[in-house]
Amino acid sequence: EESRGIRRPSQIIDLKALMGDASDNIPGCPGVGPKTALKLIAEYDSLDQVYAHIDEIKGKLKERLIANREQVYLSYELASIMTDVPLQCELDQCQYSWNQDKLIPKLEEFEFKSIIRSIMKGIA
Repeated sequence: EESRGIRRPSQIIDLKALMGDASDNIPGCPGVGPKTALKLIAEYDSLDQVYAHIDEIKGKLKERLIANREQVYLSYELASIMTDVPLQCELDQCQYSWNQDKLIPKLEEFEFKSIIRSIMKGIA
């Protein structure tokens, strides 16, 4: 909170919705970077409140937010982790086992060297 002004973990979703995240293919609002997104969330507390107070925002930023509202809310959805997915099995039924004799040669064929190293560390 001291360094970024973020008061709740849920505000990370608001930030990503505004600024995007290329590594997760979250588009965000064009022209809004981390500094602007942090400023907006610090001032308005949430994405919904940014749009509730859109008339207080001036200039190009206001124009960008209005023009890209749909994309920003799509970004919000993409940045949200779904925690209410209904599961039809117990956690212990979700364990995966693999055949090392078949997997390692296939990984070698596709030159997945770092994955092989990680697997081999886990086996040792």
